[in-house]
Amino acid sequence: MNGVLRLVLFQARRDRVALPVWILGISLLGVATSAAVATQFGAESSQAAILTVAASNPAFLFLRGLPDGTGTGPVVFFTAYAFTAVLASLMSTFLVVRHTRSDEELGRAELLGSVPAPRAASLMATLVLGAVANLVLAVFVAAGFIAAGLPGGGAAGAGAAVGTVGACFVGLAAVAAQVLPSGRSANGAAAGLVGAAYLLRGLGDALGTPAVDCSTCQVPGRRCCRPSAGASARGRSRARIRPCCWCRSLPPWPWELSPW
Repeated sequence: MNGVLRLVLFQARRDRVALPVWILGISLLGVATSAAVATQFGAESSQAAILTVAASNPAFLFLRGLPDGTGTGPVVFFTAYAFTAVLASLMSTFLVVRHTRSDEELGRAELLGSVPAPRAASLMATLVLGAVANLVLAVFVAAGFIAAGLPGGGAAGAGAAVGTVGACFVGLAAVAAQVLPSGRSANGAAAGLVGAAYLLRGLGDALGTPAVDCSTCQVPGRRCCRPSAGASARGRSRARIRPCCWCRSLPPWPWELSPW
């Protein structure tokens, strides 16, 4: 275990520039999105209008996911989450392949074989480094949202969502790196998995038909979902308890529900 920890520190030292750039860049994207939403869609009427347009446009839903109600926090999450999650996934896949299959191609892994360390020490260290990097990313994303003026609880949930997606792709990239023969092919396959996940998420959000009529407001100050004649019982229940400007026959993915 001591050897694995030393290897983690060695890998972190090699990535002392790349990882901070990834983490700060993703975090700043969240901060910039928060500032843009607060500036351009600060009023609830503006938020409801843009979300109503998005809910009626499958292309918009494919790119960004399902909106989860009005308010600065939900609109920021709807606008930024899909792209920050993709960037976190790419950060994780490139990190894993760089320290596993690419090191084997360049001969660095042979140096490790000359010291008394487990054969899987490099992979174990990479998994630890990937998990720590995504934990730090989650903290920085949450801190960025808090600095932008969003509530702390929702900011923590949003940061955890981004970090969790990145951590999942650490494992997927590790599998790709072990199966494929070169670092280039492993990077391509891992990036393809990221694209496939985004495509699957986009199709799930874009397909389906609206299950409610969102044109009637029943709670002062909110745009609420009112079940239409063909809405299911579950849709009617969701419509009663969740103020929002969308409701669809297909429920949203669990990780797309806004933490705010």
